[in-house]
Amino acid sequence: MSTHIWGSRNAVPSAFKTYARAGSNARVLLWISFVIVSLACTQAANADLVAVIVNGVPYGPGQPISIPKGVAPVFVKIPGEDLAYYVYQFNAPPPPPKTFRVVSPTGTVTDLGDGSKGKPKQVGNEVIIDYGNGERIHFPGKLLSPGDPNPAPPPDRRGSMDGPANWLKPALALADANLFLQQPELADIFTSPIDLTHFQYDFNGTQDFPVFQRSYSLTFTDGSVDYVHVVPEPSSLFLMVSGVLGLAGILRKKWPTRS
Repeated sequence: MSTHIWGSRNAVPSAFKTYARAGSNARVLLWISFVIVSLACTQAANADLVAVIVNGVPYGPGQPISIPKGVAPVFVKIPGEDLAYYVYQFNAPPPPPKTFRVVSPTGTVTDLGDGSKGKPKQVGNEVIIDYGNGERIHFPGKLLSPGDPNPAPPPDRRGSMDGPANWLKPALALADANLFLQQPELADIFTSPIDLTHFQYDFNGTQDFPVFQRSYSLTFTDGSVDYVHVVPEPSSLFLMVSGVLGLAGILRKKWPTRS
């Protein structure tokens, strides 16, 4: 058996060099795909945040809270952003009959707005709002349509909040708050326009803005618990990643391979 040794770089057959280029390009594309998948995982770890605002004050895990009789939260979703607000405003009138509402298993009524962003639907024991582009929010409970009366208000309850925490830098919280103030659902709880002074929070300070990751709970002294969970849906980011991986396969087939 004899062994052939290439005498110089110029003596390398063209087919071998073509194969080497194809392998190198494939590795580069797979590396790009890996980076995108890594970014997707990083984004998912910070996605679906929930801010709880009580009289303009942001509440985080472990904080005591008091919800007066008859006060129901208003749910405000910022379109295209991985952030939703639950707003409790004291001395607010009950939700007007023109809005959709959901009654949780514990009796809490949440105003879902007029349905202009996405019409709520009752599916089994859940109410689902489809915002399009894969954005869906699930609420356990019964749907009330415009014109349906509210149930009797629950008794006074005091308790504390808990849930997986996250924190936003003041500058990011300020940008989100400005988007929040533009949402039409605020008309359900405020008779006049509001601005950033509504928030009992220093957007120019150094203290981070508390939010929850997808869920939070309100545990009351009467033993009842309100649990809110934002159910994530498959996002277009997965489709983008799978598309890049598919493109890698197509281009790999087009490149010449070693025979």
